[in-house]
Amino acid sequence: MRNYIIIFSALVLGFFLKACNTKKSNSKENNSTKKESYLGQKPPGLIPEIFAPGIVSINGRNSSTISFSPDLDEMYFSAHEKDEEASSIYFSKLKSNKWTPVRKANFTNGGKNEEIYPSVSLNDKRIYFTAFDSIFSDEKIWYVNRLGDSWSDAIQLDSPINDDIAFYINQAKNGDLYYTSISKEKMYYAPNRNGEFPEVHEVEIEFGHHGFISPSQEYLLVYTRNKENKDQDIYVCFKEKDGTWTKPIPLGNEVNSNFNESCPSITPDGKYLFYNRSNEDESSNVYWVSTEIIDKIRPRSSNPENRYFGQKPPDLTPEVFAPGMVSIDGRFEGTVTFSPDLKEMYFAADNEDDATAIYFSKLKDDKWTPIKKMDFTKGEKEEEMHPFISPDGKRIYFTAFDEAFTDEKIWFANRLKDSWSEAIILDSPINDDLVFFPNQAKNGDLYYFNLSKFKTYFIPFVNGKFLEPKEVKHEFGHHAFISPSQDYLIFTGKSQDKERKDNDIYACFKQNDGAWTKPINLGATINSSFNEKGPRITPDGKYLFFGRDERAGKNGLANIYWVSTEIIYKAKPKQ
Repeated sequence: MRNYIIIFSALVLGFFLKACNTKKSNSKENNSTKKESYLGQKPPGLIPEIFAPGIVSINGRNSSTISFSPDLDEMYFSAHEKDEEASSIYFSKLKSNKWTPVRKANFTNGGKNEEIYPSVSLNDKRIYFTAFDSIFSDEKIWYVNRLGDSWSDAIQLDSPINDDIAFYINQAKNGDLYYTSISKEKMYYAPNRNGEFPEVHEVEIEFGHHGFISPSQEYLLVYTRNKENKDQDIYVCFKEKDGTWTKPIPLGNEVNSNFNESCPSITPDGKYLFYNRSNEDESSNVYWVSTEIIDKIRPRSSNPENRYFGQKPPDLTPEVFAPGMVSIDGRFEGTVTFSPDLKEMYFAADNEDDATAIYFSKLKDDKWTPIKKMDFTKGEKEEEMHPFISPDGKRIYFTAFDEAFTDEKIWFANRLKDSWSEAIILDSPINDDLVFFPNQAKNGDLYYFNLSKFKTYFIPFVNGKFLEPKEVKHEFGHHAFISPSQDYLIFTGKSQDKERKDNDIYACFKQNDGAWTKPINLGATINSSFNEKGPRITPDGKYLFFGRDERAGKNGLANIYWVSTEIIYKAKPKQ
């Protein structure tokens, strides 16, 4: 493995020098896109702001219950216009870097008088919503299936959920559905059983309705009437280690005012809380705020730090990850990957015979299991590295080979309950070349590095199939990792400081025209005088993991570091 590192470093230097002499890209640096994900509005901090005034939040109209698609390029919300008797669902889509005019959806095609509370599923295949003719009499949960760029006819959900009068449906990452039963005045959830929901269970919280579950089910937002001033406020219940919920905790004066706050929802990436607030004229506007406001009131007992081997999540200063367990002195470690529920971790490391292998641990009964070695190919290949668990958790990709720079190919194994299938070499044109470092965006597009051509490529994933490979055109670099929503790409590249010969980590941000910005060095906080490499982002998009060779003179030895991904967004060019 250490010889592999030495050879690769030499190759990188040659390609880097060549890249420095090529013609500069004509793309404008200051045109990156994340801003467009929210109708051009700058994301808020800890102070709530009205969302999209004049577009979504219109004075005199009741607007509420926003839901975004997982890649943030579609938005759905409920609204009740002044001159209309019924509430409807409205939508807009991001096309050609512009949001389309807001239009009414009309999923039931007039089959029901009112449609409210849209919720785009986190796998983007359905929109759930509530439809009814007369309030508090026939509210049921309906859904539509995605058909390309449109939706199917509306279907009433075939589940015990609809045995009651039910509304305000929303879904966790694992597919479990949460809703409020009007009949019983309680919150319930229906576990996902291979896409069906044959049973329901009460969510045992002290009070609250219109509950919205966080993507990872670590907390539940509800609203109810405040006993002191009689208006409605938003509360949060955190899941304890034993699976019970804390008492409802009010979100504080930043969110809860003297008016009514209601209808909370969380964006698919878990970063923003949306809710609506009534006005003196009894209309309502949509507000949004960073979910950090929720984390700040989390009780210590419910803190999910055990997801990361008991290590407290870092801020903007990188820290060694799980020292003595994952990061062990005298060993090379890198390329960490977590399952979507953050209960499994896989990483590559040099074993005793100097070959690289994949290791893993699982969170069971609130404890991480002892780290063990995987052998996906059952000895068929000498080395296995670069593990990556797919966003749906059903597959793990990795690189396997016998000899460095001769036969690297991308393999995968499919999930079989608590284990994995036999390893399968990926049947795709990408394996016609020498390839490694596979990773996947939320929509299934697969990114990888082509050693034969020394370029980054991706294969689009459409209708359950991989299409032809396409080059990812960034100026230089290797070991590229795509963010879950494909708004930025991070990778390893030679330091541009002429006095240094080490590797640094860079980011490119996607621009409005689909091109990438010039590579941006992530700065001295991450990039030291040693080699930084193998960047990875956690499934929730919150943390950057990378390796650092910090023991001079011992080439190839590295510890794993982690840091908040806020450090990436701080490097993004200003619009």
